[in-house]
Amino acid sequence: MPVPAWLAAVPEEEWRHWLEDMPSHLADSGQAERLYTLLTTHDFPQAKVEIVGVEQLIADYVLAKKLEAISENSALQRIADALRASIVRLKQAPEELWNQVKGRADVALRATI
Repeated sequence: MPVPAWLAAVPEEEWRHWLEDMPSHLADSGQAERLYTLLTTHDFPQAKVEIVGVEQLIADYVLAKKLEAISENSALQRIADALRASIVRLKQAPEELWNQVKGRADVALRATI
């Protein structure tokens, strides 16, 4: 995985801690919009799934839902649903994150049309 510039600025031994704590820090400080941006920006979810794991990434989307940053039909909800449906594949091949999300979100979107 190429390391995003924002993560490369943090010492490597702190990557896991940073990736684990940033979503809850944003939630605790009431920054729902920043949490939404973090969870919809390609680099953060990809780094988190590769370094920390898909289950913890799913927990971030649950946290966003509790903050009501996710509506039932929002992009975050579609991503969270796709992650849940892809969990086995993502444990085997975390680099497939966005392929899995795109494919599953497209199917879900077509089902609602």
